[in-house]
Amino acid sequence: MAVPKLMSKAGNVIFESEQKSPTELSNKIEEKIQHTFGFSVPVFVKTSKEIEQIVGDNPLVKEKGIDHSKLHVTLCPMLRRIRL
Repeated sequence: MAVPKLMSKAGNVIFESEQKSPTELSNKIEEKIQHTFGFSVPVFVKTSKEIEQIVGDNPLVKEKGIDHSKLHVTLCPMLRRIRL
């Protein structure tokens, strides 16, 4: 795994990995956090393609007059995908 880049104070991290399975990566990161810091944190991994799809599926992206720099995405691993 390449050196991760922290993207926000919320704990979002971007990294590259040869490992293909997001589930395996999530488990590996959760185990490392537990071992290093002594507490459990739920971790979920999204591929770049998944992130692109999430952003592309946002109906506000296509609206005129919307400031794209003000749009945010919130991911919740506990919820199933909800269609609006």
